[in-house]
Amino acid sequence: MIRTTLLLIALGLVLPGRLTAQPVGPPPNFTPTEEPPLADPMSAPRLQPNLVQPNPVQPNSGDLPAAPARATPSPSSTPPPQPITPQPFPVNPESAAPLPGGMADSTIPPPNPGGNPPSDSQVEPAQYVLPSNPYGTPVGGFMGGAGVPTRMPMLGESDGWDPPTPVVGVRVVAPATLPVGKDLTIRLVVENRSRARANHVEVRAPLPLGTQLASANPEPSEKKPTELLWKFGSLDAAARKDIVVTLRILDATEVTMTARVKFEHGQTVTTKLAKPSLKVRRVGPTEGVLFDPFVVRLEVTNTGVLPLNEVEVSETLTDGLEFDRAMPAVTQVGQRWPSFPADRIRTNPQGNLRTWYVGVLQPRQTQVLEYRLVPKKSGNLMGRAVASSNGVRDEANGPISVLEPKLGVQVEGPKTAFVGQPATYRVTVNNLGDLTLNNVRVLAELPVGCQPLRMSNDGQIFRDAVQWIVTKLEPGGSRTMSLTLRCPSPGVRRTRFTVRADRGLEQVGESETTFDGVAALNWNAQSEPTNVKVGDEFTYKITVHNSGSAPATNLAITADLPTSVEFRSAEPAYQPAANVIRYTPITLPAGETATFRFTVRAARSAQAVFKLDMLADHLDQSQPVRSEPSTTIRSN
Repeated sequence: MIRTTLLLIALGLVLPGRLTAQPVGPPPNFTPTEEPPLADPMSAPRLQPNLVQPNPVQPNSGDLPAAPARATPSPSSTPPPQPITPQPFPVNPESAAPLPGGMADSTIPPPNPGGNPPSDSQVEPAQYVLPSNPYGTPVGGFMGGAGVPTRMPMLGESDGWDPPTPVVGVRVVAPATLPVGKDLTIRLVVENRSRARANHVEVRAPLPLGTQLASANPEPSEKKPTELLWKFGSLDAAARKDIVVTLRILDATEVTMTARVKFEHGQTVTTKLAKPSLKVRRVGPTEGVLFDPFVVRLEVTNTGVLPLNEVEVSETLTDGLEFDRAMPAVTQVGQRWPSFPADRIRTNPQGNLRTWYVGVLQPRQTQVLEYRLVPKKSGNLMGRAVASSNGVRDEANGPISVLEPKLGVQVEGPKTAFVGQPATYRVTVNNLGDLTLNNVRVLAELPVGCQPLRMSNDGQIFRDAVQWIVTKLEPGGSRTMSLTLRCPSPGVRRTRFTVRADRGLEQVGESETTFDGVAALNWNAQSEPTNVKVGDEFTYKITVHNSGSAPATNLAITADLPTSVEFRSAEPAYQPAANVIRYTPITLPAGETATFRFTVRAARSAQAVFKLDMLADHLDQSQPVRSEPSTTIRSN
């Protein structure tokens, strides 16, 4: 009978003593040429009945009350003894939680009987999760009271993040006895009994004395006359490799097969060289309006893993931008963040540079600063923010295009006008700026005593003013309104037009008109008598009344006599001419009346028609005012 001794060597540890396989009988229908069935390597081990069971652990019952006495059962009621089912040893698959400071509990878990790994129901899956921010939560005592690392964590310290360690073993399965003359089949089972991957796994098996290799599956990576070597590379967690070796017995009474497994386990860590880094972000509008304050926010962030000391933030403004003096110290508008201390803010005498002394910025910490700027010029302006700390520097520029709303007003009106006559004015509103003007209001203040006669569309009449509203006026656009007035009295009158729009825009234009009085002449001519005989003398009386508000200058009356009469006399002064009487021009004041007379003799019977003309400076010189009275001359 050939006895096979199994020697298990794993991880460079040789179990003391010589392990001799217990002789077991062949299973049913088993012949020596067949390979013995293998048990599942990951199943729970089975204990042999002749093994000594461990004593159960007795709890500490010193503080517990004594159990009540049991009644002694009668022999007739005593049940027959039941076989005891062997139970595997309890397994502690994980070590205790890390102690403060990164030290782990040194308690060693009890061995697993039988050498087989625990089943999936006994072992919790290994968890290895690397946090996205290792410095965000206190681990291993690295975090300070403010949630900031007080020192850099060292890679490899026991901080609870180490990956699991692989455990690889080899089992040699061979028959206990073998008939002489038969080839010996041995199975080598290589198992990764851990949750980690093993690398560079090698199985080395020396050929027993007195044997010769008949076959091997798989083929050895290296085959020597006295030794076989298999190289499997990596072996995943809970994976196994089976090697079947058939030996031809040459000259041996027993065969001792030894197999050794070797693998590598290592860790790779990367230490990054930390450089201090600083980032400043400037948030503000890209367009503004002249004289309209706007808010700028600076976000200064320590983007590195090292604390930054003596952090300073400054803002430099180009010409045309000023810091809003209404809030020199409150740097968080609306109190969304705590106000920055006023004693740590400095502004230069020119008013274009402001510095905030932040101090210390911890890793990932952000300091937010807010302030207001006022554009005093239009055009392209710039604000530049600079953050610095001991040689680390970053800057951010904030260009802004400042637009200027601008109104233009043009007023047109007559320089002179007559009292009581219409005078028309025109006002034109122009958008000369870069912004759309909304709610443009045009207000015309009426001169005292003047009344509006007519106006352009959408005009609204008030007691002493007329108003127009333009809801929207695009850049470059214009709008024209007209107004016609009548003034009852002479004098100088100023018509004032005020144009207002949103954002406090206002423009004023006016027109000055001198209203002159105008003469209004009313006249008539009557003969005394109206019916005469040939040879009679009769007189015409011409009456002129100035009902206007101004004197009628160069008032001249001309009488063209018919041939049926003869001239006798005339008054006032006149220039005699053949059959024509030309009175000397006079000035007739307003409200006065002038009388002109002439006397003639009826020379023959006829219907005598007199042609009377009146001229004055305010009248059309090319077309005098004419009257044609007539007198009937009868024969004797």
